[in-house]
Amino acid sequence: MKALYDERMPGVYISGMSAGLPDVDPVEFSSSKAFGRETVYASISGHPDIFFFKLREDLVVHAPGIDHTYTDIFRRNGIRTVPGSKVPDGKYPRTCSYNAVKIGRFMFHNLEHTDPVIKELGLEAGLDFVHVPQGYARCSTLVLDDRHIVTSDKGIYLEAQKRGITAGLVSAGGVELPGEKYGLIGGASGTLPDGRVFIAGDLLTHPDGLRIKEMFSRAGVISLEVHSAPLFDAGTVIFV
Repeated sequence: MKALYDERMPGVYISGMSAGLPDVDPVEFSSSKAFGRETVYASISGHPDIFFFKLREDLVVHAPGIDHTYTDIFRRNGIRTVPGSKVPDGKYPRTCSYNAVKIGRFMFHNLEHTDPVIKELGLEAGLDFVHVPQGYARCSTLVLDDRHIVTSDKGIYLEAQKRGITAGLVSAGGVELPGEKYGLIGGASGTLPDGRVFIAGDLLTHPDGLRIKEMFSRAGVISLEVHSAPLFDAGTVIFV
């Protein structure tokens, strides 16, 4: 199994992931390697969730022109890859086209900025689109499973509750992201094919960490944490 992550994620998290998941082969990601240049601002230039959106377990939409080294990882594992129409570029909101979050049959995003290919294929797949002001919806949301989430975004929190999703609203901050005041909680996570959730860091280092751990327990979802390390926004680790 492969794991795509920001190439600048410190070694303590990579070691922690390898120790807890010995069958995982970590793969560094950066836009400079993927496109031959950094296409977005530095703090998110290695974040996979800026360039990939998993629409189904067997279908990923990605920024067009990305190096085949990365798309081949999905294809070799039976996942279809489809290029979107936009390359994330420059500053927000031009950086958020692929940063939607899928929760069960719902897709949450600022729909004014969603890549058109995601919208087209999402409609074909029967997804219900939910508009929220947040363009970085995936980064802002820690998805436990199809019915439980933790988010630092109030708009996502309220819209999720309306749709019967159990949502916990947590304070912003408590997540490291070099170059920014803080990172986002969803970016410090990644869901494995078996439903376990990898956490880049220790949830108890977050101001609301105890409540987040209680939500995991109530949902019956296992978190795999890097104990004693602060949470680190690695751009949502993508396990394939």
